[in-house]
Amino acid sequence: MNFLVSSTMNFYYPEVLFQLTQRLSDQGLRVLLFTVDSEADADEVMDPVWQYSVDGVISASHLSHAQYELLRERHIPVILFNRWFADRSTDTVWADSSAASNELIEDLVSRGHTKFGLILGPDGSMVGRNRIEQIEAALIRHDLSPVATHRGDYRYASGADAVDTLIEKGPTVIIGANDMMAMGAMDRLRHDLGLQVPKDVSVAGFDGIAAGQFSAYQLTTIRQPIARMAMATTDLLLERIERGDGTIEQRKLACTLIPGRSTADAKQ
Repeated sequence: MNFLVSSTMNFYYPEVLFQLTQRLSDQGLRVLLFTVDSEADADEVMDPVWQYSVDGVISASHLSHAQYELLRERHIPVILFNRWFADRSTDTVWADSSAASNELIEDLVSRGHTKFGLILGPDGSMVGRNRIEQIEAALIRHDLSPVATHRGDYRYASGADAVDTLIEKGPTVIIGANDMMAMGAMDRLRHDLGLQVPKDVSVAGFDGIAAGQFSAYQLTTIRQPIARMAMATTDLLLERIERGDGTIEQRKLACTLIPGRSTADAKQ
């Protein structure tokens, strides 16, 4: 079994990998892990993949149409994890953050927030782009738009760096496209700028990683249902390996808003 993931990811994907490998091991399958420096570099690991007689591929990184079709031509089932192709049907398991994003924005607006700063994910990240689109759509429902955005790379340091740009526009809340960047933003605000979170600036993130709930952060976040996603992914892959009937299925699981102590009423 092959699992393809970007090495630039954060604490979220080790949790995913643990869940997937445990469930696949229960079925007598073993996992080969391939990492790439960025989602755009999946070509680098395709040649090594052919050296192994893999039963199937779970991709949590970008695959081009050509790469996907090559795997299919070799009759290797492919499950896209938390990503999809916009112009073709594929076997996909993904987390839908739309309802939780609406809930987050509703709560923040009700607390008086109107100035939102957003920390974007890497330019090539479908997941990051979708998350920010959901947040922006929720803001539009309140006739709002971000006062500033800054592109990060999902790492802690890029979240901290983003604050230097965002803070100039006076946001009352900063939302990161993942928890690691939100945590970096929190520490920059508190330790370098001398601001209080959430009294001066509220902060929220995405993923629901365990580290975000440490007492130093207690981050408000939109949590992905990792265990249920791992179960759905392994179940779908095993179905394809056993039957290979050519059917296509998209399994969508809803995210959950986890209120924390990093958000509060807007400072007046």
